Amino acid sequence: MKSLLLIGPDAIHTFNYLDLIRSYFDQIHVITHGSKFEDKDVPIFMVNFSFRNIFSIRKSVLEIRRVIKDAKPDVIHIQEVGTHAMLVFWANRKLKVPVILTGWGSDILKMPRRGYIFRWLVRKALKKTNYLTADSKNLGDYMRALVPRTKLDITIANFGVDNVTEDFPKGNLIYSNRLHEELYRIDWIIKAFKLFVDTDELNRDWKLVIAGDGRKTKSLKELTHRLKLDDCVLFPGWIQRAQNREYYKKAMLYVSIPQSDATSISLLEAMAYGCVPVLSDLPANREWIDNGNNGLIVKHLDTNFIKKALKLDQPEVARVNKIIIKERGSTEVNRQKFIDIYIKAIQQ
Repeated sequence: MKSLLLIGPDAIHTFNYLDLIRSYFDQIHVITHGSKFEDKDVPIFMVNFSFRNIFSIRKSVLEIRRVIKDAKPDVIHIQEVGTHAMLVFWANRKLKVPVILTGWGSDILKMPRRGYIFRWLVRKALKKTNYLTADSKNLGDYMRALVPRTKLDITIANFGVDNVTEDFPKGNLIYSNRLHEELYRIDWIIKAFKLFVDTDELNRDWKLVIAGDGRKTKSLKELTHRLKLDDCVLFPGWIQRAQNREYYKKAMLYVSIPQSDATSISLLEAMAYGCVPVLSDLPANREWIDNGNNGLIVKHLDTNFIKKALKLDQPEVARVNKIIIKERGSTEVNRQKFIDIYIKAIQQ
């Protein structure tokens, strides 16, 4: 009987990964720090991941160790390099269950820059892990750069998306579904849309849908109002998967221009559904998009990049991107990559 202990933030990515690999294991337990998600088939344990109190750290380590002893997992898989990773290593120190760690992006790209303690935490986690995964070659390179004298076993794999074969009729719709946080520069998307709309009166027929939410939602709505775009910019809020897919089906363009990012699952979804990707100039994005061929890489945010993106041949972009997703971005391809790691870990 194969058993997994999955540990990560109380975030959708953790539970999306659970869905990806649950069929491979006979038994799965989850440790997380909140109660946002429930799963009737999987026991979920809540543990405090904070490092603010020395006594709570010790308590958390003991709680994780108790779960490991009771669950007797064949392998532990940690999602994201955070404080919880160190809690797991301390809890597992004598138990020596094989550990896999998956970097998410900002944990590797940004957290080490926050100070010595955070850099130490990330480097220590990378050194202690038996197997590592990254969703882009660029992210893997950052991991290796953080511990240059340590040989890291890194598999490039993402969580995968459905292999969509159907073509959908596109409308005058531009879609963005990243978090409303400073990192994702949604305000620049709204400004670009204003520039596009003002170029031609006919462009007022286009709609910009900004799904999701975050700390900047209120200010983004205020910006939309100041730019007199209330009639053509929609904020549907946090949406379910089915509605998210409907927007992908209808959208001609998908826009995502964060300051920093690894491979975004929403990008892969947009590619699968035939949207023309419009992305910031980041190494991870260039692993998927050849600028001007199967999408647009935006180097200057103050330009009319929406108008430029609409000059691309959407049917041809969709054709090329569907092939890329089938070969590199599908759930089938990436699930097998993770299963191969589990087989190695369990047999070690």
